[in-house]
Amino acid sequence: MAVCSWADRYTQGAVADNSPDSWGTAPEQYDLDVLAKRTARIRDEVRVPVGG
Repeated sequence: MAVCSWADRYTQGAVADNSPDSWGTAPEQYDLDVLAKRTARIRDEVRVPVGG
């Protein structure tokens, strides 16, 4: 299962791809760039300014 994560001073998160499309995919064939872009998009959606 592929996982991308991020952490900063106030936030941490991880996104795992456990979709049927990823089952049986050899690690060297998995496109981590796609998962990294999805993770960045999710991070941008959930982060909010401190105190806001």
